[in-house]
Amino acid sequence: MKPYAVTIAELERSVTVSREFMNSVFGGGTRKSFVKIRLEKFKEHGYNDFAYLTTEVDSLAPSLAGQPGLFFSTREAFDHEYTPVWMKEPYIFRVFTRLESSRWLYQGQYKFAHCKTLTAKEWGEQGEKVVQNTWAHNIAQYRWGADVRGRIAYREQSGRDPSAAQLKEMLVEEATKKTAAFPHITKEKVLSAFQKGKEHMVIWKMECVGYDEGFQRRIAAEFKAWELGQNLTHKYEDIKPVVRNQKVETGVRQRYMKNIPQRTKVGTKKRGEQGEVVQYVPRGTRSRPLQSS
Repeated sequence: MKPYAVTIAELERSVTVSREFMNSVFGGGTRKSFVKIRLEKFKEHGYNDFAYLTTEVDSLAPSLAGQPGLFFSTREAFDHEYTPVWMKEPYIFRVFTRLESSRWLYQGQYKFAHCKTLTAKEWGEQGEKVVQNTWAHNIAQYRWGADVRGRIAYREQSGRDPSAAQLKEMLVEEATKKTAAFPHITKEKVLSAFQKGKEHMVIWKMECVGYDEGFQRRIAAEFKAWELGQNLTHKYEDIKPVVRNQKVETGVRQRYMKNIPQRTKVGTKKRGEQGEVVQYVPRGTRSRPLQSS
């Protein structure tokens, strides 16, 4: 696959953003790779094709804008119950890759196409133990790995693979329980299933078919403003308010802070709160009296 010629200036192309910012502006949450945008958010900005990839799971994801890459999956099609309904062929996504913590880089518009299914030997030859362990851990822990866990659980019980109908019935039954589906299927059992060739990893090739320069310029500009607003918010959140009727330990005695003069209430006490948040208003001194505005 040939790389896509990205013409935007390097200074603009290299600006990264955080998932918290993307969730705040575009929605979709901060954890899933393929996110579903709420209708209200979609009406605001018109985007519903985001994909967030990490090298811990997808070691061959694009590292530079426009460059091709590979995507790992346990499925050969995006047609399972956890897939957003808008995810239709030809599977073109607005791809971000994580460079480091809280630094996500927009790489371009990528078309995903099924490439091949790895054999147990090929999966073992990847040489990326971190990738293999991460996949096993995630499949054992997260909801989207329920079908893999279900197949492993069925093999343990019956010694053969379940049919599609049997697996669906198992998943429906597990969904009625309060616990996660098939909680007894551990990371070690998942890892073993892949190593023995009972489960398989599917490779999708990623070809860059476009680059939205306007989108990159937008998020680069808006992220700076958003980050500044977050910093100011955290700065003022560090100021601890005085609480009226707060219990204070003083040696063997206990006293309450009551009727503190020159303090003004901010906000209203809600049911269940232990005290009222008040704001301190300084009186000034003789040499420096408080100036009224």
